[in-house]
Amino acid sequence: IRMVSDILTAPRKEEAVYLGYLTQAYFGQQLLRATDRMRNVDREHLSTTCFVADSSLLVPALARGSEGHVLARRMIEGLRELECGLVTTSLLLDETWEHAHWAAALVQKHGEDSSALVDASRGVRGYRQNLFIEGYVRGPNAPSGATFRDYLRQVFPKLSGLGITRAQVEDALLAMGVRVVKLEQWGGFDPIAFPQIDGLEEQTRDRRKQAGTFKQPRQTRAEAEAVLVVSKVREQSFLLEGRRFGDGFFLSHTRIVEGLDGYPQRIMLLPEGLAEWLFTSRPFGETEAAALFNVLLWELGVSGIKFVSDELVQRRFSGMVTASRSTLLRTVAARRDVLVEKYGPDPEDAFRKVHALDTPFLLDTVVELALRKAQEEKTQAERRASTAEAQAALTAAEKQELARLRADKAEKRRKSERRSRSGKTAKNKRRRRRKAKKARRRRR
Repeated sequence: IRMVSDILTAPRKEEAVYLGYLTQAYFGQQLLRATDRMRNVDREHLSTTCFVADSSLLVPALARGSEGHVLARRMIEGLRELECGLVTTSLLLDETWEHAHWAAALVQKHGEDSSALVDASRGVRGYRQNLFIEGYVRGPNAPSGATFRDYLRQVFPKLSGLGITRAQVEDALLAMGVRVVKLEQWGGFDPIAFPQIDGLEEQTRDRRKQAGTFKQPRQTRAEAEAVLVVSKVREQSFLLEGRRFGDGFFLSHTRIVEGLDGYPQRIMLLPEGLAEWLFTSRPFGETEAAALFNVLLWELGVSGIKFVSDELVQRRFSGMVTASRSTLLRTVAARRDVLVEKYGPDPEDAFRKVHALDTPFLLDTVVELALRKAQEEKTQAERRASTAEAQAALTAAEKQELARLRADKAEKRRKSERRSRSGKTAKNKRRRRRKAKKARRRRR
């Protein structure tokens, strides 16, 4: 509320220009539709129109508590009151399911009290806005202590655990009045249309690649199917349970489908444009004024302005943030030696100055650094022990070899001594023989 108040009471230059144009357009619109006759024309046109909705309407309609939820539900209810056609396709259902599945998978992987969920709520460190997480944080009807799983059960009553299925998303949409209609379920559909869809897909893919917005083939295939359905509805060659419509639109924020070769110039209608059309087709009162103000907030949200303030995030995760901060300071004090190199000579002081909502992420970072350092120390200790063992094993081998060499040397010495003794004995014998021979000669 404070952020919107600041925008409306003290807007920046670009915000002031936007609000000025919006106000001017609003009064002009009201003058054009001021009479009952003009409102009746609008209502008649709407009641004979079929709308194909993508995730830009379906996700906020499902995500309770998100900024666009109330407006999206009012639009759907308004279309139901006028008995308009409101459908989506199987591929657009997949797109809607992915938003819910991504949020549930994030919580399932990292946990309810995780830095990843805090960062995703704030849209920082690589995370983009997710309306289910936004609705969980902002939700005014969430009881104290409610978990993300509790929130998802409010959105998908048949949910068990955190595993969201496409069938559960389809059931939730059907309960609101949005039908998932496959191509083959349209009356008048002919398989010959598949080559047409291929051609449309190629055009949209080329446009997206040129614009740098191509993500995956399913994206352009879904857009191609939507263009075909809208064009066939307008031609009245597609029937929905036997009903023909006088007009059709693709409710989306993608203008990539406008003016494709061989198809109508105008295919797409912005959801906020539908809201203005709906709420100016009836007598204007407080409900319509509030709805049009919600249109303003919707457009601001689409432009990238976030409605989840840090105060809201801190309130939702207050217990975890407080615990993370105290644990962070204790960890920093205990492993100061690890952090000095990265955070300077006084890491304690550096961490005292960080934003409270950054502490869960920083705690994960510090713990990871400490674990990495401990692992390095363990690895080094294991290497030293292995080296010592290798050296000890080498010394034993050397000792064994030395003992062998000494034994060989001793054996050689003994042999030498034996030979020496043997030689001396033979020499003495010869000497004695010579002496005896000389003695015999003297006697003669």
